[in-house]
Amino acid sequence: MSEQVPPVGLRFAEAEDHRTLYERSHRVVNWLGRSALHLEIYGQENIPQSGGALLAANHRNFKDIFFLPAAVERRHVTMVSKHELLRVPALGWYLRSLGAIPVHREGPTKSEMEAMLQKLKEGRIVASFPEGTRSKKRRKELHEADMEEFKPGTAWLARRAGALTIPVAIYAMDGPVRGWHGIAFGMPAEPPAHKKDEEQWTLDLHADIKKLYEFLHQQRTKSLLKSN
Repeated sequence: MSEQVPPVGLRFAEAEDHRTLYERSHRVVNWLGRSALHLEIYGQENIPQSGGALLAANHRNFKDIFFLPAAVERRHVTMVSKHELLRVPALGWYLRSLGAIPVHREGPTKSEMEAMLQKLKEGRIVASFPEGTRSKKRRKELHEADMEEFKPGTAWLARRAGALTIPVAIYAMDGPVRGWHGIAFGMPAEPPAHKKDEEQWTLDLHADIKKLYEFLHQQRTKSLLKSN
């Protein structure tokens, strides 16, 4: 079976039949993020313009599933969503129409992991939350990322697909609605070469996202100083 290669240059081409819906949704959510949340986006140049890639992000708030794909220009992002969300009538239709892959709350099954792997092999961008669910840790301060331990699935996907992984930090989505928010895309990481490398690769990914989160906190501090 040959791999599908989405057309290069056509905005959100990978969304296929739902490209118009995805493009309109992207425009609205992006506008809401910048106007209502004061959302700043960094590192767009680190996202490949073609080919399969993983976005690996920290996850603290329900809003992440909307604002992460909206932060990516030109390319469609395949999100991973819990089955429970897809059962909500309007929301479920919306997420399915945008190409979301359903996964179980307890963790993706083999068939769900294979569905994500297939998207990567087709040259798509797939968003992954390596913590497996929203972090339950309660931060005392915004500058603390306080991520949960990462699950091994992201490393497995990257190795099996041979895909680059872009670390992503999402800042303050669980904070005040009118406060400063940020999303930063880091330098792409090569996939682990062997299964024995996956554990260290996952630890390195955790550290990279934490550094990006700290960078976003610095940017927030600078923004607040300018506005005072």
